Formats: sequence, structure tokens, C-alpha cells
Amino acid sequence: MELGWGIEIMWYTVVIIILITLVIVEAFVILRIKSQRRILSIRLRNKTTECDKFASIYELIVHWMLVDDNADQIKKYCEKNNWKSVVIYGYGPVGHILEKKLRQAGIAITTIIDQFALRFYSETDLITPDKIDDSLNADAVIVTAFLAYPYIKELIEKNAVFQLLILRKLFI
Repeated sequence: MELGWGIEIMWYTVVIIILITLVIVEAFVILRIKSQRRILSIRLRNKTTECDKFASIYELIVHWMLVDDNADQIKKYCEKNNWKSVVIYGYGPVGHILEKKLRQAGIAITTIIDQFALRFYSETDLITPDKIDDSLNADAVIVTAFLAYPYIKELIEKNAVFQLLILRKLFI
């Protein structure tokens, strides 16, 4: 009988050790998950802050573009750089307003480039970025899509030779 009780006690001990091990492992997993959630929460807060910042900048640009007297500021900038004609890159709300302001300032717009060019209508030629080349016949490209500027700059420099202006430089 002693042998039977010894084996039974040993089995209980093994089961208890296994259960304790599982509880410890589960506790570590739970702590790890909570830690990951905390990290993700912090990252999400930072991304939200960045998104808010960019949204504010965008709203500022739209507001500035709607002010009546800025057509003169755009004209002066183009004259200072000896730009008689330009290409607009980005035809969202800011691009539409810029087109109007450039026309008011008497600056010729030879082409508008937008990845969704087929969705828009303009009196000016609309093309997609894959059609960029030296035949666009303009003095400069004004980029309204400021968040994508590094990509756009690389794309334009690879396919054509133009002076580039990121629109937000007009504010500085």
C-alpha cells in the first residue's frame, strides 16, 4: 500500500507543478499582452497627434489659399524665380484653389499631374505621374501634395528636369 500512495502523491505533485507552471506562464503571457497594448496605445496616440498636426497644416493651407490677396504673393514668387508657366502636381482641394489663384495672377498652367487625373476635369491638360517627362514645357512644378513631396521629387527628378516648389514654402 505504501507504494500506491507514493505513486499517487507523486502524480499529484507532478500535476500541481504543471498547474503552477501553467499559471506562471499564463501570467507572463498576460503581462506581455498588457505591455504590448500599452506600447500600441502610445504609438496610436503619437500617430493621432501626427495626423492632427498634418490636418491642421492642410486646413491652414486651404484657409490661406482662399484669402483674396494671395494671388499677388504667388505672382511675385513666380516673377522672382522667372517662372512664366508652371505645372501643378496634386489636384485635390488645394490644387483646385492653386489653379484658380495662378490664373488670377496671370501665370500659365501647362499641365496638372495627379494620380487620379482621370477623375477630374480641367481646362488644363491632366496627366498621371507615369506620363511625366521633359515635354511638359514649363518652368517649374508646384507640388500641393506636401506629405508625398519626397516621393514626388524623386519621381520628377528621375523623369524630367524642372525646378520644384512645395506649396507650403510660400508660407515661410
